[in-house]
Formats: sequence, structure tokens, C-alpha cells
Amino acid sequence: MKLGDRMMIKNVRIPVVMAICVLLGPGLPGWAADPVTVIRGLAAEAAEPGAVIHLDATGELDTVHYSPQPGVWIVEMPAASWMEDAARLTAPGLGIERAELSDVEEFGKRVTRLTVWLAEPTDMELVQVASGLDLRFGAPPARSSEQPAQVEAAPAELPAADDNLVRRLPTVTAVAEPRPAAPSTRSLRSVVPARSGEGVVVELRGDAALQGEPFTLDNPPRVVLDLRGVVNHERQHLFAVNSGLVSQVRVAQFQTTPEPITRVVVDLKSPAGYEFDVTDSGAVLAVAAGTGPRTVVAESAVTAANAANSIEFSRPEGAQAAAGDGGAVDSALFELPVEPKPAVQAAAAVAEETPDPPAARSPFVADSKQLIERAPAAQVFNPESLTEEDFKPTEVSTQEVQFTGEPITLTLKDADIKDVLRTFSALTQLNIVLDPGVSGSVTVELRDVPWDQALDLILRINGLDYVLENNVLRVAPTSKLASEKSARAAFEREQELAKPLKTVVKPLSYSSAQEVSDLLTTESYLLSDRGSVVVDERTNKLIIRDVVDRVEGILRLIETLDQPTPQVVVEGRIVETTKRFARELGVDWGFHSIMDAEHGNDTGLEFPNSIEGDGRVNLARGNAGVIAFTFADILNTFNLDFLLSASELDGLLKIVSTPRVTTQNLQKATIRSGYQLPVQTIANNTVTVQYVDATLKLEVTPQITAEGTVNLMINLKKQDPDFSGAITGSVSNNVPIFTRDVETQLLVRDGGTTVIGGIYQMNDQNNQNGVPGLNKIPVLGWLFKNDLTSLRHDELLIFITPRIVKY
Repeated sequence: MKLGDRMMIKNVRIPVVMAICVLLGPGLPGWAADPVTVIRGLAAEAAEPGAVIHLDATGELDTVHYSPQPGVWIVEMPAASWMEDAARLTAPGLGIERAELSDVEEFGKRVTRLTVWLAEPTDMELVQVASGLDLRFGAPPARSSEQPAQVEAAPAELPAADDNLVRRLPTVTAVAEPRPAAPSTRSLRSVVPARSGEGVVVELRGDAALQGEPFTLDNPPRVVLDLRGVVNHERQHLFAVNSGLVSQVRVAQFQTTPEPITRVVVDLKSPAGYEFDVTDSGAVLAVAAGTGPRTVVAESAVTAANAANSIEFSRPEGAQAAAGDGGAVDSALFELPVEPKPAVQAAAAVAEETPDPPAARSPFVADSKQLIERAPAAQVFNPESLTEEDFKPTEVSTQEVQFTGEPITLTLKDADIKDVLRTFSALTQLNIVLDPGVSGSVTVELRDVPWDQALDLILRINGLDYVLENNVLRVAPTSKLASEKSARAAFEREQELAKPLKTVVKPLSYSSAQEVSDLLTTESYLLSDRGSVVVDERTNKLIIRDVVDRVEGILRLIETLDQPTPQVVVEGRIVETTKRFARELGVDWGFHSIMDAEHGNDTGLEFPNSIEGDGRVNLARGNAGVIAFTFADILNTFNLDFLLSASELDGLLKIVSTPRVTTQNLQKATIRSGYQLPVQTIANNTVTVQYVDATLKLEVTPQITAEGTVNLMINLKKQDPDFSGAITGSVSNNVPIFTRDVETQLLVRDGGTTVIGGIYQMNDQNNQNGVPGLNKIPVLGWLFKNDLTSLRHDELLIFITPRIVKY
């Protein structure tokens, strides 16, 4: 059982760092009445790296310390008292505004509390010394005159970044050398938030590029960024923003093992979008209204021909620039609603490779108090960034327990487990009830471990477990909880056996009674051991007999299942167009000549005295148009016949076929129209007639999705007989069939039309026949050749349109 997934508690911030130091003796001696250590005085002195507050005490002090807010440290000492003259200390010159001792009551017992207010937030270490206890503070974070002041928990003003976000789109002129791979463990040096309109731009400065995994959470709205492999060195944990959308920014070390993770949380006043970009020296997280969840990852390499644009951003006036900030980052860094500049300056830049893409999203996504939430995956599809990892199997679920609490630091030695659990209750605002059988001691050394994991470890090593009852956490030995669970289950079974039976008759309107009966009897958990179901097939009714509680649940289940099945009208459309053009030109000419004495036109020679000759060129084409001429002399001794033939064909054919069918969800439907052609075959002197379909056929199986779209499995076929191309045979004429069909599966919105297939065919011909050599003569060559030009363009488009029937 996972505590973080099962409870919703008050949204009270748990201290990020808590240390429980118990150095001597069994149990927590601080909760005992004796002995009592007396604090005799407080003193402050300068040291390295920061100031030291010394508590002069009569003995050793047992302590619990934490920081409720930046710049404030609280040290609780259960078994201590203090003298009046040691109640207060001020040392402004050392960065200590004041330190005060006071008495508080916890669990009915007096606890001495030392509260220290510092001028600057810093860390603190407790060291036991011979004369008491030292509170050793670290050096305050360094500030330069140019760096904007860190924002404290008080409502300080952040610098505005609206007018300083300047976009520059340079042209890449060269390819940079690959950037060296980032080290496996990186450091977050500082966090610099700056207001931008109603949002905020958070600059994360580190010793290298910081890969992050941003996502959003609701109730309350937040933007969370997990930096894997990053150790947090930012001393300040809280930055007040107080813009229109953002209230504050928090940063903490989420976990240290097996891999360090630093978490940055932007607390929102209302839901907003974000954009995240990795830079050479860190990263930038921008949160604003109107932006969508997006993670920008630059290409690993670009060329001059295919170069990515880059953007440089300037900081608020007076801000200090970190090393490497001027490097080019991706052009899609962020789309914040900033005032556009009148002109955008262009500059040349060199493309850089980005580090390896971020790893898979962290499974623990909730913060310390919203333990029941899970973050939605903010995914951005970038085809160019796909790697081999994207195609590996993804684990959907795991049985491994995942912890979501804020990390804490715990140091315990032989501490009584009851006192430890009471301390957990005080620091986490949990209501905890301890069973009388709870006992044992705890010795642990935990650093930056989620608090729910620490609690689980402490309970398990002592043979304990917990049960969450409403908002109370009950802790008891594991054996006792197991026996209680078994006894409760046995009691419930016996109680169910003692309950009266109830018989109901349930008529069904849309479902089959037999199918519902099979469902109820197959799944053993639906009916009790005494339950039964009888089917009346004539009236389609169920006779159900079971205990009252079971019957009511079964009836609600049947009401949910007995619903009308949605219907879908599927309309297919086959559009065919054929465009044809043909032109033919040809000539047919000949001559007849005679020279002899009979006609008085002999040659006058002895040989040859007479000549008779004929010639013809027959290159006619087509019969659409013919022009014929005959030329002859008066004696008919020379005849010339000339025939010019020409024809032209220009045609356009359009065919639209629209089959339509209505069917229920997940039910196959078929509609068909056309011919069945008889085909005769002869085998062993036996004539057999078979029928072959030449039809228009639509076969479809629709599936209506939860989003209202329709998933279609389609088989659309059109077969036309070509009687003009019939093949003659000894028995009958076999007719060829011209087929167009498509089989596919696709997703279409309700009422939407999509093209599921298409074919375009083009057949262009240009033929010439002629007399060799003579047909090449310019102009006169047309007397010795003919010409045929033929064009045929066929186009086929297939559309599909599903419509969900509304009842």
C-alpha cells in the first residue's frame, strides 16, 4: 500500500530539510522528564564561513531542527530549560537579526524552542561541543551590484522582463563542432526568476546544460520541473513572484539516490501554459497565459542549407549575465505575450548540438501534500528528434512502490519508535493513532529521502504497518492488521450468508438475456455463492435471485449495459473520369503516265519509243473527313489522283458511384449491386456454368470511439464487365472484368469526408508512318507520311463519409 497515493491531507508545506539527531541512550530521552539540561546563555561570534551561535548548557542537548521559511531556523530541545538572562540575542553585524528562546507544548509536554531570524537565508549545522551546542551558519549567498536581488518570502518585487525579451533570428552560416556531452551529474548554481507580464521567466543557472522534464499539476495549479542528474546548490528555497498568474517559485532537492533530482515548482493562481528550453549554461522555464505545454529541444546538428533559427534573450535591466548565456538557443524558446519590438535585429549564429534528449518522465509527480495526483504527460512530437529509444517497449505499469513526499534528512540512534512517529505527526500534520502493541527502537541515517518512504522504512523494520481510515493513520503490528483483515473478511462472508435473498425479474430492451446471463455467471465476483440467474428467452428477461446488496449492484450494472447500440451510416463514393483525344491526318495519292505513238506523244527515240508508268502513296488515316482531287490532261496521258483524310475525337466521361449502408457499432455490413456473369467451362465432356460477380460492393465495419470519431474497416470494390472485349471461345464468349477496389482501415470524424484512395493513369501517343527519306523533306514531306496523335487520361478517386445516427 502506498501512502502517497491514498491520502489527501492539508496543503501545508513540509520543511524540506528536517534532521532528528539522537546521539545517546535508547529512545528519545528528550521526551523523558529527567534529566533536564539547563541553557545558561546565548553568544554569537564570527567564524568561517558564517556566524556561530553558542548555547552554553549544563549538559548535552537533544534537538530537532528545521527551517519553516527562508532565513528562519527553529531548534527544538525537548529535555531542556533556560535561564531568564539567556532568553534573547541580537547580532546584526553578524547577519543575525535576533535569536529567542521560548517554551511551547507538544503532546502535553513542554519543549524549549530556539528561533533564529537571519538577515540573509543560509544553511545551518548543529554541532555538539563540550560546553553545549553550536549553531554554525553558512555564508550568505553572494550578490553583485548588477544581479537582481533574490526574492524573499516577504512580498518583494521581482524585476519585470516584458520589454527585455528580444527575439533575434540569425542566419546560420556554418556548422559548429559537436558540443561535448554533459557530465552525468550536474549542479544547479542559482535560480533567477523575473516577472514577464502576468507570468514569470525562471532562469536556471548551472555548470552545464540542464535537461528537465516539465509537467503540470492541478488542485492547486502548478508547473513542476524535474531536473534529473542535478544537485541543488541554490541556498534560497522560496521566491515570491506575486504576478497575475504566479504566486511563488520553489526549489528543492527531490531525491539523491539512485539518481539526484532537483525539483522546481511554480505555484500558479490559475492554470497556465509553459515552455522549457535548455541552454549552454542551464535552462529557462517560461510560464505565461496563452502558451501551451512545450519542451524545446534543438537539433543535434544542422547544415547551412537547412539551418534552424535561434533566439537570444536579454535579462532584466541590471541583471548579471551568466557565462554562456549568449549562446544560441532554439527559435521556439517561448511565445510569451510580450510587447513586440518595432524591428527585429538579425545576426549570424553558429548552430550547436544539444545534449542527449531528456529521459523518461519521473513516475513520482506529486508534491508533499497533494499525494493523490498524477501528472499528465506533456509530450511534443518532433519527427527530427526521434531516436531508437522511442521505438523500444514502454512499461505501462509496475508493482514497485513509488514515493512522492518531500525529501527529508533523518539521523536517529536507538530512538523510541513512538516518539519518532509523534514527531512525524507534528511535522507532517498527519493524524496518527498508535496501537498498544507498537514498540521498538529506530537507528537510521537518511539524507534527502521522501518522507513517506522514510516512514515506510521505519515501520517495516519494526514489523509494523498502517491503515488509512478517513484522515487518520493507524499504526499497528503487521500480524495484527493481517489477522484483523482476515477476521473482517470472514465476518463479511458470514454476514452475507445470513442476509435474506431477493428475487427480481429484469426485462432487457437492447441486449440479449442469454449474453448478459453468461456475463453474470462467468465472472464469479458479480454473484454471491447463493446467487443465481435464469433466462427467459421468449420474453428476453432475466430472473435474478441473490442477497439484497448484490441484487442492487447487479441491476445497476445491467442498466449500464442495456443501452441502444449506436448506428453509423457509411457512404462511399467512387468518382471516375476519362478524358480522350485523338487526331489522324493522312494522304493517298497516285499518278498514271503514258507516252506512245497512238497518243502522238512518243519519245521520238528508237528505244524506248513508248513509256507507261504508275505510282502511288497510300498513307490515308481515318474516315471522318475525306477530300479527293483528280488531275488529267485532255488526252488522258497523265493522271494525278490526290486524297486527304483527317479525323479527330474529343471525349470526356464521368462516372459517380455512391453506395450507402447503415449498420450498428462493431457490426459488419455489406451492400452489392451489379451483374453476375455466366462462364461456361467444359470438363470431361460436361458443360458447367459458373457465375462471376461484376458488381459495385461496399463492405464496412464501423467502431465508434469515445471521442465521437469513427474507426472504419472498409472493403470497397467496383467490377465492370467489358463486353466490347469479349473473348470468343468454342462454347461461349468470355467477358473480361475491369476491377477497381480498395481495402483499408482509417479513423474519420463524425460527418467528415476523406479520400481513401486514388489512381491516375495517363496514356499519350504520337505515331507517324511514311516513306523513308522522303518524309523528312520540309513541307513536301507531308505528301509522304501520315500522323496519329492519341491522348487518354483516366482518374479514379474513392471517398468515404461516416455519420453517427442520433437517437
